[in-house]
Amino acid sequence: MSIRRHKIRVGTNMGVDYCQKRNIILPHRQFVIHREWDIMAIMNRVYSRLNKEPHPRYNWLHNDLGLSRSRLFHLYNGVSSSSKPWITTVESSFTELQSRAFDPFEYLSRDTCKAMLHISQWSYDLQLRQLNPDMKDLIIPKMRVLHPPQALLTEGPICNDFGREAVRFILVGNAFFRKGGYETLIGLERLREEGYTFTLDIVGEMFYGKLNRRAFGDERPENVKTIVARNPRYYTLHGMLSNEKTLALIRQCDVGLLPSLMERYGFVVLEYMALGLPVVTTNQRVFPEVNHSSRGWLAQLLTEQQEIKWRTVKEKRTTSALLEEELYRVFRTILKCPEQISDKSRQAIQYIAKNHNPDVFMKDIAELYFQALNDD
Repeated sequence: MSIRRHKIRVGTNMGVDYCQKRNIILPHRQFVIHREWDIMAIMNRVYSRLNKEPHPRYNWLHNDLGLSRSRLFHLYNGVSSSSKPWITTVESSFTELQSRAFDPFEYLSRDTCKAMLHISQWSYDLQLRQLNPDMKDLIIPKMRVLHPPQALLTEGPICNDFGREAVRFILVGNAFFRKGGYETLIGLERLREEGYTFTLDIVGEMFYGKLNRRAFGDERPENVKTIVARNPRYYTLHGMLSNEKTLALIRQCDVGLLPSLMERYGFVVLEYMALGLPVVTTNQRVFPEVNHSSRGWLAQLLTEQQEIKWRTVKEKRTTSALLEEELYRVFRTILKCPEQISDKSRQAIQYIAKNHNPDVFMKDIAELYFQALNDD
């Protein structure tokens, strides 16, 4: 008679989006991940409904009150006051969450916190720069970089005949204006007027959240609608699509776009590359770690460790103008020599296979889980 081995239960916080699914809620051989409600999540849900925004403390703090059956917790952008061991995956810096109402380092410095997993070197370096000197000895030994996993989704590079077929670009993501969508459209429109042929597919909710609607305080949304309506041969707005339909559409394209101004990772970049699409990004934040001139194109906006100025309308317009010029330059380079797409496609596939292998990621996570349980 075979003996059934039960998987070890790992709890994670509720109410987190696609990013959590990419980094935590994964098919483990020895562990099973449970999304669990806790008292802080319930209090945050009530507060958010009443105040139209998350609570500055409850939104980040987990507390199971000792009632959870999980032996370990793995949170995303959160900390725990549980007496059980826990790990957190962070996409930016916990220093940014500090306020009068909440100090995440009170919990990160405890023995129950076993690891801080930064999803990029940019995130790790940012936290290191912002870390209070009094906390360094307690926090730094727990910090490490662990990029998200990404399975390959194609068997070979793009091999289109660009002598007969127009280059097909695609931009995927909500918050169109924050992701460089407007500057993309204007840069390509200038090239269309110069006689270049191409197509652009746009997937996602164009007007997504207050930041997107009030980004500039001008007529840009109407400009987008007008340009797209007048040139249906070049531009297609798809709106929101399921993940399956989005991936199917990406497969039909040649170059992925995410020239975002404030991205903390941009998981769609990994999906583009896993499908063999070289990608156009900015050189801000995490993008230079993932994208490179050998396998894509970077719009040069910043020098090392600079942050884009994006608070006032004037700053937004200045940055937008710079991004538009850079994207125009990049797109012109691509359209003048589309043959480069195939080689960059090959390099993108090799990068994903080497640096985002799901098997390697799952092995690293399992080792961290076992270590956290053994240290407890």
